[in-house]
Formats: sequence, structure tokens, C-alpha cells
Amino acid sequence: MTNAAFEAAVQIFGSQKRFAEATGLSKKMTNHIIRGRRKLPESWAPIIEEKTNGQVKAKDLCPESTWLRLSNQSAK
Repeated sequence: MTNAAFEAAVQIFGSQKRFAEATGLSKKMTNHIIRGRRKLPESWAPIIEEKTNGQVKAKDLCPESTWLRLSNQSAK
């Protein structure tokens, strides 16, 4: 299963390579996530939100994440 929010984040940078360079995250893992071979690590979500200047939200990247839901509720 692919992650539409993750794909949107990669598209912001124009390529998987540029995404990996900008975020400091693995190009190989980025490719695996895009192809649906691997699940997005929850720890990547806040990094991606920051590097996309909030255009892609951590809660959209990992909607099943308990800690992200809790942190979003406490920020209100």
C-alpha cells in the first residue's frame, strides 16, 4: 500500500534523490516506501513536516500513530 502524503512530500522536492538529500533520509528507504514495499517509519514524519514547511503534516503521513495523535491533541 502506498502513502499518498509521503508521495506528495517527495513531489515537493521533485525527485526521490532531492527529497533524500533535503531531509537527510535514506534514498533506498524512500524508494521502498514509494513502491509500497516498506511502511514509513514514524520517526520520519516530524522531519518531513519540518522540511516541507508544513505542507505535508506528520499526522497525514502516519495517521495510525498514537504518539502523533496525542501530540496533536495536546497542541490545541
